[in-house]
Amino acid sequence: MEEDSLGAVASSPNDILVDPPYVYVLDSVNNTLQVLKREGPSQGGGLGLRTVGQVNLGANTSPQVIAKRGDTFYIPLFGNAGSDFQQGNAVARVNVSDPEHPRLVDAIPLTGLDLKSFDGGTTMALPYAAVSTDAGVYVALTNLNPGNDYLPNGPGMLARIDPADGGVHAIDLGARDCLNAGDVQAVGDSLVVSCLGEAQFDTSNGYRAKAVRATGLVLVKDDRPVASYALSPGCTGGPEQGCNLAVGGRLTVVGNAVYVTDVNAGRVFVVEVRDGAFVERRGNSTPEAKGAALDACPVDPRRVVSNAIDIVAVP
Repeated sequence: MEEDSLGAVASSPNDILVDPPYVYVLDSVNNTLQVLKREGPSQGGGLGLRTVGQVNLGANTSPQVIAKRGDTFYIPLFGNAGSDFQQGNAVARVNVSDPEHPRLVDAIPLTGLDLKSFDGGTTMALPYAAVSTDAGVYVALTNLNPGNDYLPNGPGMLARIDPADGGVHAIDLGARDCLNAGDVQAVGDSLVVSCLGEAQFDTSNGYRAKAVRATGLVLVKDDRPVASYALSPGCTGGPEQGCNLAVGGRLTVVGNAVYVTDVNAGRVFVVEVRDGAFVERRGNSTPEAKGAALDACPVDPRRVVSNAIDIVAVP
């Protein structure tokens, strides 16, 4: 089917938002936001969904996630290497006041931000996640150099967008604790950011991480980092010594509890936010932990790596 064909099967469904009776699906390859509607009971094992609307976000934009604020979706556009990321590094705003006729309003550029490049060289915002709060819309910036194997060339950062005028303000999360900011969620009156870190991979052995730094969580309050938590594998050495390193991934929040995935060894770490700090509940770092990190997706010895790529809280 053609890229804009209404009802085309998503090639890469990157995010889903359910707002009954509608389901919104973001396709990072076809660069579309597709709207489906539940129409009656499912039949033959299906979900009873029909595509009723769609908007194209532009070629080579690679949309990542949906952050809903009123009748507007904020969608980070990562971009892709095929166009040298010229169509990414922005946040699209889509009006869904009429869900069956979604409308692309504009795209807020992130190219004017000071990304605090380590060496004054190339780094790009490359936004990966977003969340809406009373204070505005916050976007996680990976801050990578695509020309250098996508390694961080600046600290993990957030961009705060003012919905009133589209103004953007950058928040430095600190390179010591956070590189490659990959997810952001609200927890109480604060934000928690998952930092994917800078990982080195053994390309000869299933892309298992052989070294990693600045991966974990950062707590942000009033637009400044106030606490951090480093993911620890609970062992010493590296994979050669039987120690599977921890590399942070997506996160979810339940109350004041934060669950963050490990994209190298399939674990889930659990911390609580208490009095402006992190308290480990399931992990490998502190006496406060009530046990080791959850072995959610155990590593299959035949595959070496277990990528716990995402996690969601179910009411």
